[in-house]
Amino acid sequence: MDFIAVQEFNCLGLAGPVFIVADATSIGQQATGWATALKAVDLVHRVRLCGGSSPGEIAAVVAEARSFEARTIVAAGGAGVHETARAIAATIMVPLVAWPTAPVGRPAH
Repeated sequence: MDFIAVQEFNCLGLAGPVFIVADATSIGQQATGWATALKAVDLVHRVRLCGGSSPGEIAAVVAEARSFEARTIVAAGGAGVHETARAIAATIMVPLVAWPTAPVGRPAH
């Protein structure tokens, strides 16, 4: 997520706090960029490592997103992360931004 992508948040009317649900690889590769880009447009955020898409995991992350008063959910990672993030966004009724992380030219699994 770069500054231009975050500016698009504003154009679409998406607001913070932004709750990012991500896998470990995405966090390792992108957390610094998220922090820089979101801070540049004054959006508070929190990153949550996604531990799976079981009902218990989803319930725990929903509780955390509610407590954080998230107004936008971002999914960054593989299919399981996106499945979990969709469930969270639907449950707390906020927009979801899907941020695929598969390299260009290589299909996601």
